[in-house]
Amino acid sequence: MTPEFDTDPMRDEHAERIVLSAMMNSADVADDMIAGLNESHFPAAHGAAFRALKALREAGAPTEPHAVRAWLDARGELQQILGGTGKFVIDIFEAAPVPQNAYHYAPILVDWASRRGLDAAATRLRRLARTGDIGTEERIGLAADALAEHTDVSDQLADTAPTLAAALPGYLDRLEDKTPDQTLPTGWTDLDRLLGGGLRPGQLVVVGARPGMGKSVFMLNAAYHAAVTLRVPALFASLEMSRTELMDRIVSHAANVDLTALRERNLTEDQWGRVARSIDRLGDVEHLVLDDDPGVGLTGIRARLRKMRRSGDPARLLVVDYLQLMQSEGRRADNRVAEVSQLSRALKLLAKEFDIPVVVGAQLNREVEKRTDKRPILADLRESGSIEQDADIVIMLHREDAYDKEAPRAGEADFIVAKHRNGPTSTVTAAFQGHHSRFMDMATDR
Repeated sequence: MTPEFDTDPMRDEHAERIVLSAMMNSADVADDMIAGLNESHFPAAHGAAFRALKALREAGAPTEPHAVRAWLDARGELQQILGGTGKFVIDIFEAAPVPQNAYHYAPILVDWASRRGLDAAATRLRRLARTGDIGTEERIGLAADALAEHTDVSDQLADTAPTLAAALPGYLDRLEDKTPDQTLPTGWTDLDRLLGGGLRPGQLVVVGARPGMGKSVFMLNAAYHAAVTLRVPALFASLEMSRTELMDRIVSHAANVDLTALRERNLTEDQWGRVARSIDRLGDVEHLVLDDDPGVGLTGIRARLRKMRRSGDPARLLVVDYLQLMQSEGRRADNRVAEVSQLSRALKLLAKEFDIPVVVGAQLNREVEKRTDKRPILADLRESGSIEQDADIVIMLHREDAYDKEAPRAGEADFIVAKHRNGPTSTVTAAFQGHHSRFMDMATDR
């Protein structure tokens, strides 16, 4: 006979009462349970009791039955959830004369919460399967998010926060290990030297500039260096340029052919030869993924990263061009500044989730162009909310010849590292060759 899962309470009330009782009887047990469990492990009225116990412990107050009842009564929950009787709290208190039994029953609560999470995820997956107004990749991404959201119910009492003493041996091993830290060079020698070897996994790197400074060129160069020179997988999400425009820039860079000639399809015989040779060299670069969906959001980007990971070629770099063109998903923020702040925070979390550097372009505000000295500063990011706070590295691009064609430093560009969470800040000079879609290294000791 097939069980009726829809009517199954999917819980162990006895185990819940044992754990709650132990928390009332022992402050030490209460602290351990609060560290490893959460309200999702206690359905219905038991959830209210756990919430009360947690609040009392965090306030340094007693957790005996009278205190729990008073806390619930003061918030109207005793009447609303528990029917106005204090007997419920007393019955819980008497359920576990041996508080240490909680350590046996807590994993049972974790297991039931996991089952409830799977059941909730299954319901959401069924709805997704019947939704016809989204694409396949987005549907798969939302499905993966549903599984992660509904099944990550706790750390299952794992000790993920070590003491200082417990952390010291691993730190000492790291000091003794002569293997260089994992970094991803950008291809610009002086910039890599300033950044301690390049970009690091988990970093959010913001590239800020006014329009026309070469923001897209910088980011495409970084992705090209990773995928073509270093031969590591990279994902370039372009919300501004089409795939054809991206290909024009990549081939212009690789073949040393004027970008305008490629755009106008007006190539000399020599240029055709260089294009053909570069395309032959690029023909096996299957791990540079160019996503030019202008409506791609975080869900779509996450789905693409997961697909690359499943293929056995996980991305080592994500580039997003650019932040202000992204649209948030789900509940919208009250204003665009708050929305962009949510996006920058989500990109930082994405860098940590996939353990890769995330490079994202950001448009600077117009204040920079009102100043006599037009070199950008961190304050020019402020209208975009928390970008500066979320970023590990902020690189501002500046070219004097963007404002004055006859400037003494025409053809030069400054990479202004205005923020570097784990290192120094400074300015690196590169040569800008816009006609070939590239910034060239100017380091003399390469």
